[in-house]
Amino acid sequence: MALHGFEDDPERLAAPLRHLIADAGLADRWQVIAPRGPAETPAGPSWFGADGIADPDAVAAAVAAVHEVAAAPDADGAAPEGPLVLVGFSQGGALALAVAHGPVGPATDALTGVCCLGGFLLSPDDATYDWEGAPTPTLLVHGADDDVVDPQQARAGARALERRGIPVEHCEVATGHQVDATLLAPVVAWLAGR
Repeated sequence: MALHGFEDDPERLAAPLRHLIADAGLADRWQVIAPRGPAETPAGPSWFGADGIADPDAVAAAVAAVHEVAAAPDADGAAPEGPLVLVGFSQGGALALAVAHGPVGPATDALTGVCCLGGFLLSPDDATYDWEGAPTPTLLVHGADDDVVDPQQARAGARALERRGIPVEHCEVATGHQVDATLLAPVVAWLAGR
């Protein structure tokens, strides 16, 4: 499940991710769905808040929206089955971490991994997280030249997750705050190993 960034078109993450997954010969194992964030702004959809601020009620609503999509039947009415990986960019990355390491729900039942791209961990002490659950393998990928979300946030997030016993991999790549092949390549390699 691809979770777009703040005021972003869901396909800006989903389309290149689908393309790279297909190029890697993984399309038979991984399908990409791209829900639209529930908060509408004049510039586009977001996951929480028209101002991008992560207030707890808005984050809880966004987490609930992801769980709802994960539980929704497909076009043929069949219940979702198989493994689920959340891949989120920027604000969508923060949401992916909140879903993966938060209270149990339909998304976490099938969750086998989470990838946060150019995103951030909300305050680790926030009630958003439930650190007692099963640890979800986590990949943090950040552009070394990101001028929107400081790469230091990913480094600090990796350390916070490690302290809580979460299996985490972290890498920085030569790109900025954008969805491109450079940012997505580590994700596709990570998915190939799942």
